[in-house]
Amino acid sequence: MKIGIIGAESSHSHSYCKTINIDNLFPDFEISHIWGETKDLAENCSKKFNVPTIATNQEDMIGEIDALIVVHKNGKYNLKAATKFIDSNIPIFIDKPFCTNVKETNEFITLCNEYETVFTSFGVQPLQKDFLSIKKDIETSSKIFELATYGYANFDDPNGGIFFYGFHQLSLILDLLGNNVNSVETLQADQNIKIFLYNSTKKIASINIMPEEWKSVGFYLHYANEKGYHSHKLVYDDHIYLPGIEKFLKMFTTKQKPYTDEEILAPIAILEAIEKSYISSQKMNVY
Repeated sequence: MKIGIIGAESSHSHSYCKTINIDNLFPDFEISHIWGETKDLAENCSKKFNVPTIATNQEDMIGEIDALIVVHKNGKYNLKAATKFIDSNIPIFIDKPFCTNVKETNEFITLCNEYETVFTSFGVQPLQKDFLSIKKDIETSSKIFELATYGYANFDDPNGGIFFYGFHQLSLILDLLGNNVNSVETLQADQNIKIFLYNSTKKIASINIMPEEWKSVGFYLHYANEKGYHSHKLVYDDHIYLPGIEKFLKMFTTKQKPYTDEEILAPIAILEAIEKSYISSQKMNVY
């Protein structure tokens, strides 16, 4: 199966190319085409990872590939690129974040469903073995009294603000609790920013945005259940991207979406509400 990639700048893109073309872990697949944000980025990626074809224009890949990966650092560019391929009816994986706008997300989902084009989007944090072990403990708890994540993010990040790094912490919480977040509240607390997530009746979790110094620290998950209080640093697999690659390649083959439309839309809607809450200093409803 021939796969095209839009985006040569991200380390995610490099990992996909290396795993498939150089390590040859999936011999039935090939990254055959790449489009880069600049000519140099595309040429470097092509040379380093044995990608045979550089696309001058994104749409040059139409009719030449069997599946598409879109991996811009800034999610606001993802759907504009992916939309060009919807009527080609090839499966599409859009790296996180799917988008930075709920309206555009809804429009893209509707159009894909009209053309019966399968697509998905996700981050790899909830797919790590260490997190799956934590998830098992939480799911078997009789009650969760507190749930909080800690990690770096930046509302002013040039690659999409809170959508860029904030997606990581939110995806962990949604994987544990589901998508039943009705409102959010953002509060400045000394050097960090606290984001409270609420369902229809109560606060269910908090996201703690830490400053630049935390960028190399990683992500922490704190929770309290009937067994006590637990503080856990998320440990990544040796190949952090491998479970994600396996997941989207399976979709490319089976044409079965691993996540529902609502599961893809929810984090975008929540992050959009978080952004509005941060700007307004008000509690904001989701959607």
